[in-house]
Formats: sequence, structure tokens, C-alpha cells
Amino acid sequence: SKWSTDTLATSIIQRAGGSSLNTSIHASHYGQFRNRDIDTINLSAVGDDDFGLSCRKELSRAKVIDKVIMKSGHRTGSCIVLTGLQDRCFVTDRGCINDMKIDWFNLNDILQTDHLHVAGYFNCSGLKENLQELLSTAQNRGISTSLNPQYDASGKWLGLQELCPYLDIITCNEDELKHITANKQQELNTNTEENIIDLVRILCDWGCKIVVVTMGSKGATAYKKDPLNGTVTATSQAAPQVDVTDTTGAGDAFAGAFLVDWLCFEGDLSQALLAGVLAGSAAVMSIGGSVCNRDHLEWVSNHKPAN
Repeated sequence: SKWSTDTLATSIIQRAGGSSLNTSIHASHYGQFRNRDIDTINLSAVGDDDFGLSCRKELSRAKVIDKVIMKSGHRTGSCIVLTGLQDRCFVTDRGCINDMKIDWFNLNDILQTDHLHVAGYFNCSGLKENLQELLSTAQNRGISTSLNPQYDASGKWLGLQELCPYLDIITCNEDELKHITANKQQELNTNTEENIIDLVRILCDWGCKIVVVTMGSKGATAYKKDPLNGTVTATSQAAPQVDVTDTTGAGDAFAGAFLVDWLCFEGDLSQALLAGVLAGSAAVMSIGGSVCNRDHLEWVSNHKPAN
């Protein structure tokens, strides 16, 4: 499209979304689908507006425990997604998510859980001030931790190195991984962006225990560093072939289901990867990052590929 012109769209649809909402809804939906004994809590912030109410209704519908803060005088973040069969792009207004701070929440809601997942890290500027301390406290209490970075619209891609020692898992796609490690590549005076495992080793050397890289139709791979000898081992899961409608939120769907089975199967990466890939594959068959279709999940579960 060009300025001073008009371009026709096939459709314009409004959906509740955001990385935190998408991930928690998909985790809850997958847990119900598989009859996992697990509860999902969402701690986030919305404005006192119709968008905020819509988000909370979707959490309730998905049986997610709602600990969302509704901030008067703030607006709920929103996003325009231009999506096609292969990819998508975003125009984002972060809203109150940009200002959200850890002290907005009751710490007992966080520290009485089994696992803490930080969704959409680069969109939550206000969290960065005390996030390292929170993750450290969580780990000291035996709470496992994970983080999904999401795309950094500022282009800086900073802050994760300091958090890695306090993270059990980072989930990201290939493009995000390349951006996150770009500064380290320059420091080493090397360009290893085509060799994914070299980029993964950077995150492992920073202290992250498991790095999970999603690769769209190619599936996903989890990398784990042996704390004794430093070797990095890879576990992969292929993806089924599906009819793609919208790729928005596929990474969030993957993360939600991956974490459910990683927790329920005591860290079994093969089981967790299978769960994540099936949920992500089902997600791209519907329009909207928070949409969960049981029939689609049933279909991909019956057509899971061999590795």
C-alpha cells in the first residue's frame, strides 16, 4: 500500500492478544486437552477500557486464573497485525504494559507457584528494573523460570545477558536468537548467525540452562548445556504439515504447551517439544494469537510426524 491510496483487505478481525495472554490461554487449553493436573495464572496489566475487559473475558473463558491489574488512567496495549500465509508484521501501542512494574503485583501470587514465565520481555520496559531480583528469588525458592523475549521494536536487544543465570529456559525463534546475540558476535569479531548452535552457546555461556529455538514449519529444537563438561546437546521435534491461516501467536502457543508438559513430565524435553510443536501447529490453523481450536489440536495430535 502507498500513501494517498486505498488497499482492500480480505477481512479485519478483532482478537484479544498479547504474549502473556496468548501463552496462558494456550497453556490452559492444552492442559485441559491432555487432562494435565496444572493451573495457569496470568499476571499482567490492562487499562480501564473495553479492550481490557475483552482480554479478561478471554482469560475467564479459557479457565485461566485472572490476576490481571486494571489500571485507571491507563490504556490497554493494542496491536495491528498484518498477516499472510507465510509471515506477519505488527504496529504496536504497548499501552500500560510499557509502564508495568513488579510492585504492581502481590508477590505471593508469584512466589507460591511452581513455575514463573516472563512473556514478551522486550515489550515490558517497566519490568526490567527489578526482574533479575525477582527471578533470583524465585529460583532460590525452588521455582523454575522461563522467558520469551518477543521482538524488540527499539532495535537494542539488550538486558538478557544479565538475566540468563536466573533462567532455566529461554524460548525464541531463529530471528530473535540472531538479534539477541548480535552484539556478542561483534565483540567476538565473528559472524556465526547461520550456525544456530553457536548462537545458542552464547546464551548457554551467559548462564541459561535450556535454549529452545522454534523454526516454524521445520519444528523446534531444545539445546541443553551439560554443567560438568560444557557440551551442548540438541533434542529436535519436526512439525506436521498443516494448512496455515495465520502465524500470529504460534510461538506463544508453543511456549504454553511446552511448559505444561516440561513441568508435568519432570523436564522431559522430547515430550515438551512434541507438546509445543503440536500446539503451535494447531494455532496457525486459526486467525488470532489467542484462539484455541480443539478440533485442530485433535487433528495435529493424530498426524504428528516422526523425527
